Amino acid sequence: MKKDKIKAVGKMQDYIKRHLQDPITLYDLAQSCGFSPWHASRIFKELLGKPPFEYIRARRISQTQG
Repeated sequence: MKKDKIKAVGKMQDYIKRHLQDPITLYDLAQSCGFSPWHASRIFKELLGKPPFEYIRARRISQTQG
């Protein structure tokens, strides 16, 4: 089960990387990994320690500074 979560979060991170300049919804992230929006958000936070949109915001900020 843990492997499935890791794989799903990896898919969401890939989606974020590919669409960083586009609007991203929780539904988009959920679609990218095959989970419900609620479950996708929950496992993302569980494994990375922050909610998806906090992660996206940090990635966008670091990209503009780099």
